[in-house]
Amino acid sequence: QVVARVLPFMVNALVTRRLTPEEMGVATIHYALVLSITLNSREGFRRASVRGADAAAPGDKGSQGTTTDRQALLVSSLSIPLGILIGLATWVLALNLRSDSQGEAYMLGMKLHVIGACLELSIEPLYVLAQRQLMLPLRVTSETLATLLRCCTTYYFVLHRATHPAVAFGYAQIAYAAAMAVVYLGYYLPSLPLFNASQGGTWFSSDLMNLSASFTVQAFWKLVLAEGEKAALMAYGAADTQGVYGLISNLGSLLVRVVLAPFEESAFLAFSRTQAVGGVTDDSLVLMRGQARLLALLVKLASLGGLVVAAYGSNYSYLLIRILYGTQWSDNTDASSVLGLYSVYVLILAVNGITEAFVHSMSTAAQLRAQNKWLLFFSLVSLALGVYFQHVLGAAGIIAANSVTMVLRICYSSLLIRQHFSKLPEGANMRLWFPPAAVLATLGVIWTTTMGTCWLFQSMVSEVRLAPGMVHVLIGILGLTVFALSVWNFDQHFCEQLSALRRGRPLYADAVEKKET
Repeated sequence: QVVARVLPFMVNALVTRRLTPEEMGVATIHYALVLSITLNSREGFRRASVRGADAAAPGDKGSQGTTTDRQALLVSSLSIPLGILIGLATWVLALNLRSDSQGEAYMLGMKLHVIGACLELSIEPLYVLAQRQLMLPLRVTSETLATLLRCCTTYYFVLHRATHPAVAFGYAQIAYAAAMAVVYLGYYLPSLPLFNASQGGTWFSSDLMNLSASFTVQAFWKLVLAEGEKAALMAYGAADTQGVYGLISNLGSLLVRVVLAPFEESAFLAFSRTQAVGGVTDDSLVLMRGQARLLALLVKLASLGGLVVAAYGSNYSYLLIRILYGTQWSDNTDASSVLGLYSVYVLILAVNGITEAFVHSMSTAAQLRAQNKWLLFFSLVSLALGVYFQHVLGAAGIIAANSVTMVLRICYSSLLIRQHFSKLPEGANMRLWFPPAAVLATLGVIWTTTMGTCWLFQSMVSEVRLAPGMVHVLIGILGLTVFALSVWNFDQHFCEQLSALRRGRPLYADAVEKKET
């Protein structure tokens, strides 16, 4: 999956060198917002169907019965007509709000993106089925082929056919959705469990539908939180500011798409399974300690990775922008400083992804509805801060506003986690979430050293291109090695737990065995 992301990323870097900031803004802000709005219709159905209504707490209405694959297929298929309606509404709205500067190529690109999103939605039930059956190879294969095809399509139409970038990106989205559909239909169509009479039970689960509705409302507010700044940027931001933010959002979110998103989905699935086990043993304190250990391990892992990205991002952003996109972006825009700020945002995203995955996996439908009210509040705060900071700081202001909102969400999730573990004498024991002080001090020294080599590189880059850059990179590699050794030396228990989890042994396995004995 990493290869499938990195290779297209490198090819897209070649395409970006041919685009102006204004053209980049159209592809990464306007069209990306349309895709997010249309595809967001599936998120609530996806999360509920993968989790299952039977994972609710004992005594909750959603805890009766077991969610079958057939029920999950039928409920998740409702996202298809909902997404098509949203896509058509988005297209009509774009037609009515189009400006004089948005010509026929812009509108054709918009239409192609809506069609591609609807085509991708058509195989959503099969994606849910693959997730329920833990078919990771199928997901990796489909995403790899689809991503590579989208990348090659963009490269072909922009560089060889001299097609307008807006239309080229639209063709690429169609190619991506078609590849996903071919892989999933080819694998599942001969053996769909929809009409398998041996499953028994009801065909439709109202409990699962209620859970999907709660998750869908939550997904809507998350969409406002995540994409509200793009709407504000389209309405109030200059074209070049849109291009810079779009470039940095794509570059910075590479780590988010490759590592954080799959990591969060896997964490949600793992937490959901510990919750289901805990329900059988009647609120066992032993099992709750296993949940606390798993949560602490994943939060610490996310924070360590995020700290490395934050420390290195601020000092290596200029070098990265210059290598990938040339001096047009590194010297003539504020892309380097915005990328440095985004690297700090990645740290906050990583921690929030794990804490919210835990909260959502443990919440009942009623608790999810209560959480949605807070998400509404966070959405309004995010929009207000985004509009204000954008006027003051430009593209960097949007990232700063998102960071503040994400910190508020982490604080809210932490309060819910404390409540969940309140039955334990030691509570949630959040001290285990943080790396040891010696590890943080080591990273601080590395950050200070690389900041000095970064200053050296930027001051000499106009005279000598290779030598200062090589020194800067070598110091960074040495720093990563020292940091890894510090983690191993000062937090061996964390390394042992991580090794056990990597071997496929859940941290709560011992707790389950002791409880059964």
